[in-house]
Amino acid sequence: MRYDLTGIEQPCSPCWPQGIGTIMTRLPDGSAAGVPVLPGVNVMSYGVVGTGKTRSYTLPAAELLLRADPRRKGVFFEIKRTFLDHFLQPDDKVITHDPAAVGPRNLFRPNLIREIRQSDDPPAEIRQIADFLFSDLLNGADQNLGWIQAARDTFVGVLRVIVDLFPQENTTNRTLVHALRRMSAAELLRYLSMHPRNHSMIQKDFGCDPAGPERYKPTRRAGDILFFFNQVLESFSGAFESDGTDTIHDYLTGEYGRHLFFLYDLASAEISRPFMLYYLKKIKDFKMSNRGRAFPPMLLVLDEIDKMADGGKSADFGLFQAANLGREYELQILLATQSVENLYGLAPDFNAHITAGGLAGFPVILAFRPGDPVTIDTLQKLFGSAYKSHLVMPASRYDASSVRYELEPMVTDADFAALDAGDAYVKIGACPPQKVHFIHPAH
Repeated sequence: MRYDLTGIEQPCSPCWPQGIGTIMTRLPDGSAAGVPVLPGVNVMSYGVVGTGKTRSYTLPAAELLLRADPRRKGVFFEIKRTFLDHFLQPDDKVITHDPAAVGPRNLFRPNLIREIRQSDDPPAEIRQIADFLFSDLLNGADQNLGWIQAARDTFVGVLRVIVDLFPQENTTNRTLVHALRRMSAAELLRYLSMHPRNHSMIQKDFGCDPAGPERYKPTRRAGDILFFFNQVLESFSGAFESDGTDTIHDYLTGEYGRHLFFLYDLASAEISRPFMLYYLKKIKDFKMSNRGRAFPPMLLVLDEIDKMADGGKSADFGLFQAANLGREYELQILLATQSVENLYGLAPDFNAHITAGGLAGFPVILAFRPGDPVTIDTLQKLFGSAYKSHLVMPASRYDASSVRYELEPMVTDADFAALDAGDAYVKIGACPPQKVHFIHPAH
């Protein structure tokens, strides 16, 4: 009989590159080591609740990056107000459903009509707004797909009339929604018929003659279309249904303060998620455009953003495109999540292949204690394997011991399970993963 004793590897000094600052940690042998914060390099942090993802690394890393470059804008998505309470400045804006969550000066009061008018391509902007607002209905459409698509086209038609025919009219979200809620089917069709581009739509979907909408007799199909149309109108509530003038365009072009915050409340998730996804995509699209290159660099801090995909609804706003290509546009991402599987919801149709490819856009990985087998397995693949020595003891005292080498994950299941709060394995680029314990605060 032989007994295997795994070779014990001694901790070594990490071969990390130099950054714009460091976050102090202790190595397993008790010596100090500073985890570098690298400008322009995306970071993914994993770990279950309470392990220290946000306060040990993401918060101090964001502070170092923003302090190192005063031009850099910070866009923060969070649920817990950690970044909001730490970074909020007097002229910053906060996108949230609850108008009482922040003071009136900081509250972002959106105006979709102004957003469209400030766009380089208003018709495309109208379509994009409608697609996000109707996305949840369309994803679960089944036999109602035709009616929901017609309702979306109706909403597009309304926005087209306002933008094209009343260019000087100051239409707020509240004005728009309240007017549409009060309109009868005949009044709505009369309004839509003002724009020639809407004529074929109201003929096809409503069976209405655009030359005489006042003679229209509502049909069963019209009732079904307006049912879904009004469902989307009900998503306008809280701060999203206000007499505001704020736009993402104004933030990006320097009209407000340095930072923008997305404060996501799980209690109002169904209402706020389409708006937040739309605004996140606008930010990503602008920064990754040729025009965006002329504007300051941006730090995108996404803490538990995968929570927007709860309930089986995809929360795709182009994250993985930004991760893989954003460095060319001075867009850096710090993302914290509890699970790899949660990230699937940030890809179109929960596509695991897109998610796996997107992970390549995060050269720096911090693994606090993970909680599920898929995350552990993925991290082990990302961290790599190495040959480890096993001392094989002989069954008989007359035999000699031997050493056997086997290829194993560099971080085993037992290694992950032994992580305490503040402990993490850090992998930077091609450097091997290194276990550390984070010390507060950053230096």
